[in-house]
Amino acid sequence: MLLLSVTLIGYHPEPVADKGFDCFCGKLHPAAAYCNAGVRGINIPGMENGIFSRPDAVKGIIAIRNLRTGSVYLKETEDAVRSFRDERFRLDLSMHECAELQAEYSSLGLELFTIDLDAEAGDGEDLGNLLERRKEHYRESGVRIYSGDPCR
Repeated sequence: MLLLSVTLIGYHPEPVADKGFDCFCGKLHPAAAYCNAGVRGINIPGMENGIFSRPDAVKGIIAIRNLRTGSVYLKETEDAVRSFRDERFRLDLSMHECAELQAEYSSLGLELFTIDLDAEAGDGEDLGNLLERRKEHYRESGVRIYSGDPCR
């Protein structure tokens, strides 16, 4: 099986002279930066579109996608960058609120999943309505959505 563009995004907790964080890739990144250093793992596409460098939190809908089955888990977020990290943390520790997603993640491994910002909310946009619209979009497209929130 060939996986393309699947990379580990590493959080770098060691500050260097209050100017940034020293990364295993050999570069100095800004505070709380993430690095795409080419190690296999979960891809976070926000790296390319700049949500990690925005000064304010990005709110919207995040999606965790199973690359093998095409299934998707959708969740509202007030801070996408924090949610990427938190969702990955819960999955890695087998503590995710969606039991079905957790079981598949645990059996298949992180290489077959992506976490990304599915839809960014506009100013004043209701996240609940946006979530329902995205779910409807996936249902109409024939994509299986991991059940409920929480899924247990």
